[in-house]
Amino acid sequence: MKNLEKIEKIHLLVSLQNGTKYEDYALKNQILDKNNEFIEKKQGTAKFDFAFIYNDTVFGVWLDYKLGKCYVSFDYDKSSKFIYAMTLKDHKPNTMMFNAIKKYNFWKEFLQNYRLGNVYFENQKIKHDTYELIKMFYNY
Repeated sequence: MKNLEKIEKIHLLVSLQNGTKYEDYALKNQILDKNNEFIEKKQGTAKFDFAFIYNDTVFGVWLDYKLGKCYVSFDYDKSSKFIYAMTLKDHKPNTMMFNAIKKYNFWKEFLQNYRLGNVYFENQKIKHDTYELIKMFYNY
């Protein structure tokens, strides 16, 4: 009997989500917010600043002083000593834990650029994941 109830609940949830944006999010793992604000590829004048690992993905942060913009990308300098693990799960050899970032002031500067509207993301996935991270660590 319990299996039948589970199937009925799943069927009800799927039918309620059918044809909505939430269906793509829940069933197809697509991002709900797809506005293209702050989506921009970094230019050749951008210089690597630091990288962070979040959910097993490495994100590079690049500064373009010529354009006054900061970019978050999947590209990063693999030889950099400034690679920060944002969670315990992401911590691996040759990375520093997030709390070390305060010592070097990178995160504070990154958030300052975010507040000023200077941070751009190379695609929606990067934007979504970085927004999640900013919400978690906004107070730093």
